[in-house]
Amino acid sequence: MGYFSDKVSPDREKEIIDKVARMIVRKYDMATIATFFLESWKPLVYIQGELGRFFTPLLGIFGTGIDTVANEYIIVFENRENIDRLIGRINEIQEEVKEDSEREKKRPH
Repeated sequence: MGYFSDKVSPDREKEIIDKVARMIVRKYDMATIATFFLESWKPLVYIQGELGRFFTPLLGIFGTGIDTVANEYIIVFENRENIDRLIGRINEIQEEVKEDSEREKKRPH
C-alpha cells in the first residue's frame, strides 16, 4: 500500500466515527440524509476505499499530513461494520440532540 499504514487502532477508529457522526448531526444537521446515503452506498465501500487510495497522495499538495489523515478515514470507512457503527452513532447523537432540545423547552425562561 505504499508509505501509508494499513491499520488504525480500535481507539482511533472509535474517535473517527464519533467525530464524523458529531459533524453530521450537530454541525450540518444532516442525519437523515447521511443515513440514507450510507445505507445505499454500503455495498460499494471497498471500491470507494480503493478509489480514495488512488487519489490520496494528491492531497499532500494541500498541506502536510492531510494525506495521512485521509488514509486513516479510508481505512476506517472501507469496513462495512464501521459504516454500521457510524449509522448507529449518528442515531445516538440525534437522540441526544432531541433530548437536549426537549429539556431546553421545559426549562423556565
